[in-house]
Amino acid sequence: MDENLEKFAGMIAVCISGALSNVIAMGMIVLILLQKQQKNLTVSRLVMNMLFSDWLQSFGFILSLRWISDGELTSGTYCVFQGVLINIGDIASGCWATAICLHTYMGIVHSYKPSLFLKVAIAIIWPFSVLISVIGFMLRDPGTPFYDSAGGSWCWISPKYSAYRIGFHYGIILLLAIIMIVLYGAMCIILFKHYETVKSIETKRLLSRTARRLIFYPLAYLIVIFPLGLRNAIYGITRHLVSVRPTSLTVQDRNGKEECAKRPPTVSPSIPNLVDLESNSKDEITYLQ
Repeated sequence: MDENLEKFAGMIAVCISGALSNVIAMGMIVLILLQKQQKNLTVSRLVMNMLFSDWLQSFGFILSLRWISDGELTSGTYCVFQGVLINIGDIASGCWATAICLHTYMGIVHSYKPSLFLKVAIAIIWPFSVLISVIGFMLRDPGTPFYDSAGGSWCWISPKYSAYRIGFHYGIILLLAIIMIVLYGAMCIILFKHYETVKSIETKRLLSRTARRLIFYPLAYLIVIFPLGLRNAIYGITRHLVSVRPTSLTVQDRNGKEECAKRPPTVSPSIPNLVDLESNSKDEITYLQ
């Protein structure tokens, strides 16, 4: 398939998935707001903030409609706006999911529900998500945009700043996933232990249902987030340790005509290219009949 067609198809897929996610997130927010009686107002507000983060991220992907209309993705203010919006939404969504996990852990394990938890979470998560998404403007190299094409279908942190992708996205997401897995795992263990000491059949059923539901959270993060985030983090780290450099040499054919032939890439993390050292003493390689 032609490369331009692949990018165009990718833009369409991004817009469709972004639109679906956007509608679902907004629909869930409306349903929560329409509930007349909410048993736990703090949890409802935490979930709404997480859904709004997803809505922001999905709206950022919908902005790729501009690239479909133009027929190409170009750098500029619009591209930067899309990249910032996607990064803010993604980081904030992970942070709010972790906040919900922490609030649940404190309530189940320690029977403690802090009254200021929501206000503290809002005061920390949103400023942190915005800061981590705009600080790249101060760290970027002059003349090289921090937010640029990310595969040709949408704008995000430029591949030229792969180290910042780890620090400003993949590393944060992986850390949040680890925290949630540990907390949800601890809750499941404690609930199962408590299950053995409870005599009431109804209470046992309640604990069993709660434990089964909680186990899906760490499993979902292990299956969905860990492979992709870990793969991208490892790739971003190793690409700075291993350099791949193609070399070329001049050869003579049987008629004495010089041609340029490419050698296979030489991979070396730290030692110099031995072929380059050899070429200092031998300018040509003559192929004999």
